Amino acid sequence: MYHLLFLGYRKREREDTSRDRDRVKNALSLTGSEKSQLEKIRNELNEQIEIMQRENEKLQAANTDLQRQRDQLEDEKDDITKDKERQIKENDRW
Repeated sequence: MYHLLFLGYRKREREDTSRDRDRVKNALSLTGSEKSQLEKIRNELNEQIEIMQRENEKLQAANTDLQRQRDQLEDEKDDITKDKERQIKENDRW
């Protein structure tokens, strides 16, 4: 009788161990899938970051060029204003 109980216990123990092993295998498989998905997402985000960084560099260069053009136009406007004032003074002297 004891021997039958022991065998029943051992059988149940093997079944429990087998179920635990299957659970761990499934969890490991799921973790591997999640890891692959996360790596794919990370790569896609890194590509987007690189694209945005290049776009940002282009926009900064365009902004710098526009600021330079604005400064040149302001200088030209100042020169024209000074020339106009000089011309008015000369005309007033006549």
